[in-house]
Amino acid sequence: MTTYIVSFLLIFILPLTVLTISWLGREWHDQRSEVIATQERSLAAVTRNMNATVQHLLMTTN
Repeated sequence: MTTYIVSFLLIFILPLTVLTISWLGREWHDQRSEVIATQERSLAAVTRNMNATVQHLLMTTN
C-alpha cells in the first residue's frame, strides 16, 4: 500500500504541482505586464492632456 501511495505522489502529484507553479508564475508575469502597459497608456494620456492644457493657457495669455 505504501508503494502505491509513493508512486501516486511521484507520478501524479509532483508533476501536477510543478506544472501548477509554472503556470501561476507565467500568469502572474502576464498580469503584471498588462497592468504596467495599462498604467503607461494612462500616464501618456494624462501627459498629452496636460501638455494640451498648458499650450492652450500659453496661447490664451499671449
